[in-house]
Amino acid sequence: MSINALVTDCHTKHGFAIARSLRQKGLGVISHYPNKISPFFLSLRNRPKIVCSLRNQEQLENFISCLEKNRPEVLIPVSNLSVKIISDHREQISKFTKVLLPGKDSLDIAQNKNKTFRLAEKLGIRCPKTIYDTKSISDFNVAIENISFPVVLKYTNVNETGVRYCKTIEEIKSILDKYNNTDDTPPILQEFIEGEGVGFYALYKNEKCLSYFMHKRIHEYPVTGGSSSFAMSIFNEELKSAGLKILDSLKWNGIAMVEFKLTNKNELFLIEINPKFWGSYELSEKCGINFAYNYYKAALGESIAENEYEVDIGFRWLFSEIMYFRDKLFLRKKGKKSTPNYKLKNIYNDLYIDEPLILIAKIFDVLIRIFIKKANPHSIP
Repeated sequence: MSINALVTDCHTKHGFAIARSLRQKGLGVISHYPNKISPFFLSLRNRPKIVCSLRNQEQLENFISCLEKNRPEVLIPVSNLSVKIISDHREQISKFTKVLLPGKDSLDIAQNKNKTFRLAEKLGIRCPKTIYDTKSISDFNVAIENISFPVVLKYTNVNETGVRYCKTIEEIKSILDKYNNTDDTPPILQEFIEGEGVGFYALYKNEKCLSYFMHKRIHEYPVTGGSSSFAMSIFNEELKSAGLKILDSLKWNGIAMVEFKLTNKNELFLIEINPKFWGSYELSEKCGINFAYNYYKAALGESIAENEYEVDIGFRWLFSEIMYFRDKLFLRKKGKKSTPNYKLKNIYNDLYIDEPLILIAKIFDVLIRIFIKKANPHSIP
């Protein structure tokens, strides 16, 4: 079988969906997994598979050897970390396959929130109030006098994920103290922005936007801030303009997600740039844009279809939705607001009837998590 593409991170819901989508297009795909513990590793259809952790130097060399042996036409990195590692080895990897990557300086800005918000401020993009140099703050009372609690600590290093909400100066100090004797850059500190999560997603080739899509989060898990468990397609001209402005300024190449919060005053605040495929990938595909296939064709220098997608389409990630509603029961007494009732034309889901082993594994997985997973892993804002 000829190999058309190698897709990394198929242990994630979007990595699996991307590999599945390309196979449905008739392409030969190698699915990469960092380990065998994900329910998606049980896929009967996503074959052949390669298992190696790109964090490990020896296994990374095995990964590159796999590329050299199989010579896939296109390499599609899915996660933030995979994009970084593949970028660091782009000269070697480009001998064996094609991959769309932004310039190293542009990628660094997108993956470092400190640099992301400094760029946005220069571009006139609305941002939360931000304190960048948290390591050198001598008097927290003075430093955050213009920012009301709760505040958000956002990690700046590629190997750190998530955010932390803090209600007191003592909570802030307890987190920042861990960076005193390390070379890691400490988190930035921002005001908390109340609003709905919205995203602008785009595929670029040589600084030109080829495809774009926009969505709104209806539910997310964890409830206190996480990826979509229920989302809908939207079109927002200001969101499109802001997303394009940022990526154009970075002279982008490849995939990116620019995330904002939309407040009840209809104001957009930048939250982050993710130079990778997004967790809600399947929604864009159901709305008419196959970003994975577009990426594959663009990498090969082929033309792609015009950018058209349907709005007011919903997608539920069912097992994440179960966890969302479980957490809502725990958090109801803490004043969490109810979800608006959106009118949607159609609602899809990720129940893969043709993958029975994945379905069984995910049922067991969610049953275990229902009883042992914390309801508020990020703390309540």
